[in-house]
Amino acid sequence: MAKWVSQAETSSASRTAQQRTQYLASLVTDIDAAIARYFSTSPAGEDVTLEVLRSIGRERIAAVAGTRTPAETNSDVGLLVAIRLVDLYGASRVMTFRENDGKKVSTRDASRAGLDWVSRYTPHQVLPTDSAGRIVLDTNIVRYIIQGSTNPETILDLVELARIRGNYKVSIADAAWAELLEALVRPTGGMTFAEWARNVGQFDAVLDPELPVLPGGRELAMLSGLVASSEFNFSEMASFYRAVWSYISGATSANDLRKRYTYKTEDGREFAIGPLDFSSPRNVFGERATKWETYISKSASGTSLDLDQHVAAVRSGLAVDMPMQAVDRLGLFVHVVAHYAVEANNPARPYEADINDAVDLDILYAATLPAVVCTTDKRLRRIARSTGSADGWRVMSPSELLKWLRNQNS
Repeated sequence: MAKWVSQAETSSASRTAQQRTQYLASLVTDIDAAIARYFSTSPAGEDVTLEVLRSIGRERIAAVAGTRTPAETNSDVGLLVAIRLVDLYGASRVMTFRENDGKKVSTRDASRAGLDWVSRYTPHQVLPTDSAGRIVLDTNIVRYIIQGSTNPETILDLVELARIRGNYKVSIADAAWAELLEALVRPTGGMTFAEWARNVGQFDAVLDPELPVLPGGRELAMLSGLVASSEFNFSEMASFYRAVWSYISGATSANDLRKRYTYKTEDGREFAIGPLDFSSPRNVFGERATKWETYISKSASGTSLDLDQHVAAVRSGLAVDMPMQAVDRLGLFVHVVAHYAVEANNPARPYEADINDAVDLDILYAATLPAVVCTTDKRLRRIARSTGSADGWRVMSPSELLKWLRNQNS
């Protein structure tokens, strides 16, 4: 049975594919134009490859084919369409029809008027920009389920979430998972193993079984399509994060985290995690705090800039390592970083770097998937919505999330 698979999960834009389609470079401008025309009139369409072939035409394709057969060249044009879709819209928004293994493309009959020279094609979809394929849970969302709260506004109704989430997948942010682990192993962390073991099972009803913990950093950048890498292996990454969640969710005492845990990837290779160095979560946060403090210190000691100027500066810094179209998708992250940089120069009450804000930034990075972030942090929600980013709405309270999902289903 065929299924739709995200290009962020299985990419067509491998190094081999790019080399294979290099001879078609002279057609890229017209391919991009045909793609834009197609989705402007058929935003939910699946036949963009056929439209590109029709638009470019048999003669122009044959002119660059060299010794390749028409079938080979048509196939390469189809592959280039997939590559261009990823470049134009981001890997996370491009869905490709693939066989049940999630790897091999599933083709359809191309019998269309005027395309008798094309036999089969691969369908693609582009998700709308306001979609959110994943719901990401912040630290306190989990803690309030584990420990309870007297404030109903801080409790996410997991039963209701499971009922109305539809096709949205739910994950705990990597930074949130690290904070939860630190709260468990630190004597003054405030969360007991007894509370954890008694209540963590409630999340089984909603967490994505394939990716219960969402990665951060470079892995998240590759998953969201911000950074392309031929080395990215979704299956291997997902196997690791499933094991990570199994490791911590199954812990009933500190001794369970002192054990070695072995897991297998889909191709049968074995990896191990544990025993846990109980100082490692705090050390990781310490390193993150140092980087954040350094950035804020430089912002405070530099020339005073307004929000727009800081946004431009942050974008320029990111553009050193990624294309500008990827930077464009980091609007929420960029605007929140710029907000703190502005506040660092506030003469009345200068902002002082806080590790919690650095962790929040790591979680906000997930909005690029695209995703929505569920948090009880009123301050974070206020900042996200007040900095001018078009994606500020993606940061929601528990009640706002459930209301948004109900509206999605209505």
